[in-house]
Amino acid sequence: MLCNSFSRIGTVRVALPKRNTRSSESSFYRSPLRKRAVTCSATLYSTKKIRAGMKKGYSFSRGEGGVLIIAASLLPFLSTPAISAELTVDKQIEESSESFRDLENLTGTMSSGSFFYWKKPGQQNLEFDNVKAIECTNLKNTASGSIFKTLSSGKTESQTQLISFKNFAPSIYSSSGVIFSASGIQDSVIKVHQIVEGDMGDLTVLGNTYTASMKPIVSLNPPQMGVFNVTQGSAQYIRGNIRSITPKNNGKGTVILLRGDNTDSNAYPYPTEQAFLGAIGDVGDDEHRFYQGIVMVRQGDQYIEKMGTLYATLYGIRTFESENGSDEKLTSLGLPTGQYIKSIEKIDLKSTDSRNASYGIYSWTDNGNKGSGR
Repeated sequence: MLCNSFSRIGTVRVALPKRNTRSSESSFYRSPLRKRAVTCSATLYSTKKIRAGMKKGYSFSRGEGGVLIIAASLLPFLSTPAISAELTVDKQIEESSESFRDLENLTGTMSSGSFFYWKKPGQQNLEFDNVKAIECTNLKNTASGSIFKTLSSGKTESQTQLISFKNFAPSIYSSSGVIFSASGIQDSVIKVHQIVEGDMGDLTVLGNTYTASMKPIVSLNPPQMGVFNVTQGSAQYIRGNIRSITPKNNGKGTVILLRGDNTDSNAYPYPTEQAFLGAIGDVGDDEHRFYQGIVMVRQGDQYIEKMGTLYATLYGIRTFESENGSDEKLTSLGLPTGQYIKSIEKIDLKSTDSRNASYGIYSWTDNGNKGSGR
């Protein structure tokens, strides 16, 4: 039901097509998420006659063209067999708990920062129940912008961003090229976690052109930021299926990127983990390819359960200076260490640059450890 989700974050409009009365609109609530009220528009159809005074303390007024402006707390008393709603937010959400329900579209209009952000000890719980689409159309194509981001607070306590998708697999769009991002600090124990539960639909991005740092010998082709991005001392666990991942531009961005950033490629003091435990459908298509597919840089554990066809221009699967893997060691989820791709249907490469060759599977290792890429 729409009513529970919007009881504190917006204005609800109820369409009454057979009535023509007059009154002015009135916004009735201000969101704790921001100083100004979030604009929310919903259309509900009801055969039930609405009467004033149904519940003491609730009020509503009729608008032009049969539109009824009503307090959201009245909605539980209405019959709402069909719902079409959109919610727009223009400020970064940093609360510890937020839920969104029965939405056709949830849009963030911010141009910098992230849509959902967590940089505190403890846990942020984000629930999306029957939300069909989530998008950020104005985020700049830089290293910092993403839809979901958790960043180390620099403190010793653990922190987690938990994202749950229920009753619908939403499509997600990011103009920054990054949708999920987790970043921790170098520590012997992972303190920063980003966990995604539930299935997702089609993920679409404007491929990110910002490049991650690498050593000079390969600096001509550093990895561009990933749709899924995880850096030193953090863990990112995706516990659900993904229908597809596609860039709007061709030859830009990385799909999945892990950057352990340990300077000593032969050491393994600072764990960084990334695991996709469900199935991923096709990644890109013949006309919309990513710059690189699955990339792991400088120490980490990256696990992919299953992927369809991967379309890229430069690298399909790539690992660089990642010698930590071994058959004797397992990740915190009990998975194989190193870069471990369990199943991929096909890697389809087509270079857009005649100066560079394309590589289906590429591994750079300083000590030949067999666990660095499997």
